[in-house]
Amino acid sequence: MKKVLNLNSPYRVFKDENTLTYFFTTKFNITYRVYFTDANEYFTNFNLTENIFLFGFEYLQNNISNKLEDINIRLTLIAIINRFFENKSNVLVFVADISDFRHKARNRLFNKWKQEFDVNDFIEKYDIEIETEGETFFSSMLIRKDNIHKDEYKKAFLLIPESLSK
Repeated sequence: MKKVLNLNSPYRVFKDENTLTYFFTTKFNITYRVYFTDANEYFTNFNLTENIFLFGFEYLQNNISNKLEDINIRLTLIAIINRFFENKSNVLVFVADISDFRHKARNRLFNKWKQEFDVNDFIEKYDIEIETEGETFFSSMLIRKDNIHKDEYKKAFLLIPESLSK
């Protein structure tokens, strides 16, 4: 069941009450799904995994032929991420999509968005590059500065490239 959220965002946001999945529809009638899923698989041999989530979003229509510029999409995503961080124990991990070889641009965009939504500077961001089979993946972790386990999360995140190369 979807519940309407009262977020400070340009688009009306609905949340699936059973998961950390959100939906919104743009003025161009494109529906986006925003999700936070379990990111435990990236944190091997680490015991504080219950609040680590992988962030992603996608549009649900497969027949979109051109990308429409809409600043309200970004503002809505930022509002959802701000809601996510109302729980100061939450940790967000993002891996830039590599499928169209625009992962470097996505990584830069994520950096820009972090600067924009973290106006009160309450979030720390850490970046890693993961080399696998000749490809480079860019990943970031966002964590509140007041997260009591921040140092442990940071250490575990920064060790991911090393643990994957074994």
